[in-house]
Amino acid sequence: MVGRCERVLLTAETTAQGVAEHIDRAGPVRAVQLVYAVVPGVIPMVRLLHLGLRIIEVVHVNGQEAVTVANARKADIVLLDSGQADTALLGGTGRVNDWSITA
Repeated sequence: MVGRCERVLLTAETTAQGVAEHIDRAGPVRAVQLVYAVVPGVIPMVRLLHLGLRIIEVVHVNGQEAVTVANARKADIVLLDSGQADTALLGGTGRVNDWSITA
């Protein structure tokens, strides 16, 4: 980490092996952001394969259910995003999600 910046890898991989291989290809990173939901067990396995790695999970805020989903996540950080997981719009769209939900 330099100052307050750190290297974060964004990955669309959804399996522990896929995430680990992507990290290995990218080189040393301090954190990985999972842009798609992963099944239970993936995060603990990634933690075993890459000790000390911080894991960021994305929750797409498309309604009140996003709060329940975010609270159930096991990552170090949960990122509330305005993307839509069921389309190609995953984030960085400039769309604003419902702040009353994300509050």
